[in-house]
Amino acid sequence: MKTPPIRRQRGFTLVELLVVITIIIVLAAAGFAGAMKAMAKAKSTKAHAALTAVEQAVNQFYNEYGRLPAMNNATADAQYETTLEDGKKLLEPLLAKEDTASGSTVQNPKQLSFLSVPDGKIKGTGGIDGLVYEVGSSSKVRGLYDPWGRPYKIMLDNDYDEELTLTVGGTTKNLHGRRVAVWSLGADGKSDDPKTAADDVKNW
Repeated sequence: MKTPPIRRQRGFTLVELLVVITIIIVLAAAGFAGAMKAMAKAKSTKAHAALTAVEQAVNQFYNEYGRLPAMNNATADAQYETTLEDGKKLLEPLLAKEDTASGSTVQNPKQLSFLSVPDGKIKGTGGIDGLVYEVGSSSKVRGLYDPWGRPYKIMLDNDYDEELTLTVGGTTKNLHGRRVAVWSLGADGKSDDPKTAADDVKNW
């Protein structure tokens, strides 16, 4: 009587295990890259929505009062950042958050709210996103921040010629028929040349 041959269970070889691990790593990397790209696009979309809201608010203010919010009685085109003092003073009349105490110069006497952007929040170790007020205040603006925690830049047509000249990405832009330009420097926070300006978010 012959003894039946013993069948050995075949396991994975080292090469096969390495191939499987490599495939898993490649798929994980592709998924991570896709997720990062989607997050970057979402941030750009969010930034564009906010700066468009600022542009619309300035134009609505102009339509209501026949003038732009005058910062220090400026008569020449000027650039503002939404976290610096002049930039915050520009946001306050658009938000109807001015100090209306006696003796204060009020840009928006009708107290109409022209600017509608989501309230921001301070995240983690100082990260900020959106419209943020000073601690303990619902009216004193701390700043309007883009999704990367940086200020938006605003240029106003203070000489009312509907032409703005600004330098972005190392080149000078002449914008015709505009009262306001608004932009963000994007993820890298730079705009020195066309390469670093590639991720800028702007309203033109």
